[in-house]
Amino acid sequence: MSSASDLLAHLRPCPILVTFENVTYTIKAMDAVDWVVLIDGEHPDLYEIFPVSAGQDAMDHVEDALWEERATHDDVGRVALEALGAAADRPWWVALRILASAKQEWETVGVNRAVGVSLAGWLDEIWLRIMERIDPKKKAAWITDIERVPKGWEGEVDFDDEERAFLNAMNAVMK
Repeated sequence: MSSASDLLAHLRPCPILVTFENVTYTIKAMDAVDWVVLIDGEHPDLYEIFPVSAGQDAMDHVEDALWEERATHDDVGRVALEALGAAADRPWWVALRILASAKQEWETVGVNRAVGVSLAGWLDEIWLRIMERIDPKKKAAWITDIERVPKGWEGEVDFDDEERAFLNAMNAVMK
């Protein structure tokens, strides 16, 4: 999966490698528009992210694993969410919350240049627009809300990323 230092993920759409039951699959490179189609709405279409976007072999493998009860739908969903996080080059919950915030204030922060742009790069532009326009008194609370880890994912947090997020929030407040 991607890491916080994955510069290429911010510059152009890249294929995403995912692992399911010790088998690695490739999700084709998709631009921000393709990703938004999959994640916009009340619930992201996790099955479309993985295994569908990884191809027929991945779909067959997942269906067999589910049928034989070697894996659960939650296991498959976690792989999809990790892929989303890799494409966004940030935790999946941060990506979804940035998108939700942008949708609420689209006329203010809308970034329409999503075709051909990576999801990570597009979210970077939205983040910058929000940071430019948010009330400085609300900035730290907003960042804390966006980066809050969902229940059940607390053990998945990379503390280096958490430290960077804290420092970024502090820098945002100090500006």
